[in-house]
Order: sequence, then C-alpha cells, then structure tokens
Amino acid sequence: NTYLEYAYDTFIRETALTSVYRQHWIQLIHPYQGPLDHVVDFFKTRPVEGETAYIDNEPESLAFYTGLKMIP
Repeated sequence: NTYLEYAYDTFIRETALTSVYRQHWIQLIHPYQGPLDHVVDFFKTRPVEGETAYIDNEPESLAFYTGLKMIP
C-alpha cells in the first residue's frame, strides 16, 4: 500500500532512528575526504621526482603519501 510506505518513510525521517552500527557502516562505505586528500591526489597525478614542496599544514602526511621532499 502506497499510503503505508509514505507513512513509514515519514515516521523514519521524523524520528531519525539510527544506530551506532549503522553510522559505523556508513563511515566505512563513504570515508571522509578532507582537504589534504585532494592535495595528495593533485600531487599523485603530477609526479615529478626530486621535487620539493612547502605546505603549512601536515607536511609529514604529504611527504608520506607522495614521496615529495618537504621544506621545514
């Protein structure tokens, strides 16, 4: 019955019934993409051996994921 489906969907939406396990699975399926992830992707698509870079936020992470030399 269409009415019952809409009523059920409305009830679930309005009461926001969620569980800790559901939230955990959502995070596993859709991992958080932060700003550093985009910077790493940028440098991975443009590899230049021996290049040096400066980043003022998390230079160790960028050096680890890309292999670039970091300016301290």
